[in-house]
Amino acid sequence: MPTLGEFVERAKRFGVKRKHTPTIADGQRGPVRFYYLQRQAGQPFVVLDDMPNSARLTPNQVRSYCRVLGLPPEDFGLGADDT
Repeated sequence: MPTLGEFVERAKRFGVKRKHTPTIADGQRGPVRFYYLQRQAGQPFVVLDDMPNSARLTPNQVRSYCRVLGLPPEDFGLGADDT
């Protein structure tokens, strides 16, 4: 499975952009921003877990991200029947 950074780089080929919320919320560890992936405004998006780009995604995360964003799972290490 790809790392988060690898997933984001591959997803860019399909017009997906990594964005963040314009406001900062106060969390237990201090101020935080929420990062998400989205193709275009108004379309479904995926809120990213709080993890470094080097973190390896699970097959369930990849499957979910692909389904929500309308991406082909084969391009991210899953077979077509894995969706």
